[in-house]
Amino acid sequence: MQGAGTASFTDEDVLFGVEYCYRITAFFGDDAESYSSEEACTFLERSVPLITHVSVGATDIANGIDTVRWTNAVELDTVLYPGPYAFQLYRGDGFTNAGALIHTTGTHPFLMHPDTQFVDQPLDTQTGPHVYRVELFYNNGVDRVGSSDPASSVFLTASPNDELVNLSWEANTPWTNTDFEIERFDGAIFVQIGTSTEPNYVDTGLVNGEEYCYRVRTIGAYGDPSVVAPLDRTSARRLARSRWTLRRPVRRTCPWTTIAKLR
Repeated sequence: MQGAGTASFTDEDVLFGVEYCYRITAFFGDDAESYSSEEACTFLERSVPLITHVSVGATDIANGIDTVRWTNAVELDTVLYPGPYAFQLYRGDGFTNAGALIHTTGTHPFLMHPDTQFVDQPLDTQTGPHVYRVELFYNNGVDRVGSSDPASSVFLTASPNDELVNLSWEANTPWTNTDFEIERFDGAIFVQIGTSTEPNYVDTGLVNGEEYCYRVRTIGAYGDPSVVAPLDRTSARRLARSRWTLRRPVRRTCPWTTIAKLR
């Protein structure tokens, strides 16, 4: 910013549920720089819904299922934005653009709307991820308050090599995923085989010609501590499929999913 009289700045590149901290320094005509100000931190008011889960209930090229959950806009000014309230849910293919309206809830007279989940089916959950966002409407569901940030399912890929499989996964979420638990199907159940703090993992010591199935449990949180995980602390399920063959194909039935968790 330029000008000695400038005393404000609007940061528009921000996300809901994320903590932002700022400092200010001054520069003089001779390029000297002042000491930094004290740090000030804040969150955006929770005046829009926040997506907390994009869970995969079934994976199929045509009959897959996603379950989407979100929070209410608990800090919305209900005097400026009177009810009844309603939500609209949008979906898109990939990670970023959720532009297709797929669901509108009924109206509710109070801000704490009970309808904060939608089961999206049938879908192609095998080929790629889906991204979602939720808009809140007031005044009998007619006028728009605003939109959540987009959140996608996790998409897992696997690249087989000699006696190993390289796993990597990708997602677009407004919260931060910090830990990942990798599980492999042993013919009966999924068993944890490792952990990672990065979105990749190498499973070694495998048998060439065998088929292996994986899922990834992601663990993360919003920066705003008021946005909590579900009370039952169950993991959200997210799309990913890894059923890869090393050299010689061997058929095996493998249930699979990818799990995500907000802690």
